[in-house]
This record gives sequence, C-alpha cells and structure tokens, in this order.
Amino acid sequence: MPYVTSFDQTNIYYHKSTCIKPKGTILFIHGGFFGNNTLLGKLHREFKQNYNIIAPDNRGRGRSSYPENLKNQTLEDYAKDAYKVLKQEKLKKVYVVGVSFGTIIAEKFVAMFGKEITIKKLVLVSSTYTTTFSKKNPVLRLIVGIIKVIVYGLGAIWPFPDRSNKYANYADVPELFFYPRYGLALVMNNSIKTFLKRYKIAFRLTDYEVTEKELEKISCPTLLVYGKKDKLFPYKFQEHILKHIKNSKINFIEDYSHNIHMHRTEKVAQFMKSFFKE
Repeated sequence: MPYVTSFDQTNIYYHKSTCIKPKGTILFIHGGFFGNNTLLGKLHREFKQNYNIIAPDNRGRGRSSYPENLKNQTLEDYAKDAYKVLKQEKLKKVYVVGVSFGTIIAEKFVAMFGKEITIKKLVLVSSTYTTTFSKKNPVLRLIVGIIKVIVYGLGAIWPFPDRSNKYANYADVPELFFYPRYGLALVMNNSIKTFLKRYKIAFRLTDYEVTEKELEKISCPTLLVYGKKDKLFPYKFQEHILKHIKNSKINFIEDYSHNIHMHRTEKVAQFMKSFFKE
C-alpha cells in the first residue's frame, strides 16, 4: 500500500494501478466529507485498462492519517498532498480529474503546480470554485453551529477508546435510497471518534475558495461535466468557472443531479474519453 509523508507529516495513502500500454496517468481527486478514493471507483474501472491511475485518500479520510492540527487545514494543504504523491511517483505529466469537493482541490492544485507538473487535461465533475456560500445562508449557518457544539462537546466527554476503522469500498452503494445507504455504510465502518475528527476537519470546508486570478492561471484544456439537476453546486458556479478558465467547455447530463460520477458513470466516462482524444 503506497503512502507519502506530506509537508506537515500527515501520511497520505493513495491507490495506484498500472496497465500494460498506458495512454497516460490520471490523478483522481475525490470529494465527500467522510468517504475515500473508492467514491470514484466506478470511474477508475472505466479507465484502468488504458490509463495508469493515482487516487489519493484526502487527508483525514480513508487510510490517510489525520493532520496534527484539525482546525486549521487550508485548501493549499490538500493541493500540496497531491503534489507530494506525484513527486514520489516521479510523474511530470498527468490528466487531473476532480469530483465534487475534489474539483476545488484540483483547481487549486493546477493553479499552484501547473508550471512544475504538465497538466495534459483537467476534468471537473459536479464542480464548484467556492464552499463559502453556506456561510451566507442563515439556516445552514445555524445548522453548522449546532453541529459544532455537539461535535466539540462529545469530543470532550466521549469515554470509549477508538477502534479500528474498516477500509470500505463505497463505489457500489446502490442508487435507490443512496444517501441512507451511504450513511449506513459510513456508520458501520467508522468509529465515533473517527466521525468527530472528520467533522472537525469538515468544518473548515466552508472557508475555501479558488480566486478568479487562480482560475485564470489554469491554461490547460478543461472540461466541466455537470448534472443539470444539481442543487448542491448551482449552474452559476459552472458559468463562473467557464468565464475564468479560458480554455474550458462544458458537457451536460440532463437527467441527474450531483452524484453523476456514481450513477451516470458511463456517460461521464464517455465525455472524458472523447475529451482526452481531442
């Protein structure tokens, strides 16, 4: 199992697969508050016959360790983790694919390291450039505030020792009643202390934004793949990205919402494969 020690001594696990005659290497960056790189497992299957794959677990997720300071994580930290993985693998040319929250990491990564790593193509699936919108919603702000009180209160008094977490594969959670089933899988495979730690990291997720200047630094060909029924990241976010990444375009999936990478995988992969051939 490959690991790399990142800049702040956080250990980053990454899945790695190789094929006989690769057309290139794809860096997959997953999203989600609690999942791991298997959230993109269906996409991995679509490409593993023709591409080498590098798919890290984001810090504090999956097999990656927790950073020492849970409260002060930055978006740059996630980008630096991806860079360390590529440096360890001695990769200088990659395709980059970010999904959901992974898109904002991918944008930051390309803006920061695009001169050191050749980014052949960038794909942003169900994308955003900001997570600060939740702070502008009074209802969401109240909910987050309540959850914070619960998390930090439980963290102070929780008497039971931590237990080992199972490294679960979330790729094949069925589409029907997806969120309850995904939630059940998380509960079954993670300890209470794991949830508390991951929530502390997740609270920082509402503070991240890739600036217009950073988006404008992205010069590689870029494809957005977007479900038209996505209510988490509205279409105006896509318009903003398209406006500021000059060499960009968008493909739509008409009949689905946010989790198109899991439940419309073949269509997403079809768009990506065509884009990679251009």
